Amino acid sequence: FLPAPFLPAPRPLPLRWAGLLPLALAGLLWTCHANPTTDLERRQDANLRLAKTLHARLNRGDWTAVGELCAPTVRYRGGLTGFAEVDEPRARFLARYRTALAANGPGALEIRQVYPAGGYHVIVEGRVGQPPNAARPVCLIYTIENQRVTRLHAY
Repeated sequence: FLPAPFLPAPRPLPLRWAGLLPLALAGLLWTCHANPTTDLERRQDANLRLAKTLHARLNRGDWTAVGELCAPTVRYRGGLTGFAEVDEPRARFLARYRTALAANGPGALEIRQVYPAGGYHVIVEGRVGQPPNAARPVCLIYTIENQRVTRLHAY
């Protein structure tokens, strides 16, 4: 232990480095702050586009194109399963979806509102059925991973 007068005095940073320090800290803070929001917004935009594309294809009855947007296995919960959650192969899921929409006629799924919920979910509010008497409200919650629908909860 050395007494205070014998400690070496701290050396100041050379002038050329002192001016860069605030810039480096600002860049680091900007990088940490900006990227997660940008990544989340990009993912949400992609998920919204996928949900809108899915519904356009559903209303056209283009089941091959709908299948391209679904994962090989889809977890489904809705009225068709008594609200029990089931894992289904894509073909079974599409058959179940086709049966549900076929009873209502082509173009029966009307979207009222579509919005993101975090980085992996899209909520779709709308009506299914032909107006004025047969249309009923529906809320669909999609989970989207790797640009494929992996889960659907229908209420």
